[in-house]
Amino acid sequence: MLLLVSVAAYAAALDPASTLAADPTTVIPVEAQNAILALFLKLALAHPWVGTVLVLMALSRVWAKPLFTVVHTLVDLTPSPRDNGILNSIIGWFTNTASGRFAAYLIDWATSIKIVSPRK
Repeated sequence: MLLLVSVAAYAAALDPASTLAADPTTVIPVEAQNAILALFLKLALAHPWVGTVLVLMALSRVWAKPLFTVVHTLVDLTPSPRDNGILNSIIGWFTNTASGRFAAYLIDWATSIKIVSPRK
């Protein structure tokens, strides 16, 4: 995924006027010599917003897991059970209600951030 994002970011940084369709002499980097990466490279060259979306998806994965780990650890370390209940009710909404499960599905689908069930 990181290689895909770096190729897409590289492609988005190129001159948007030079697309692979318009310029067949464009050299594809060695990393992109397979069909899937070449497809994403062509998309990123033709539509720079694709590279931006891929970078945002990757960055959301990078910050979400450590942030959620820190929040869970802080909640577990505090002596008050009140904050445990608040966190479990928020996460419980994502797992116990239809609208919450749909929101969790959309978050997972768009950013690959998994909403886990509340801790007991």
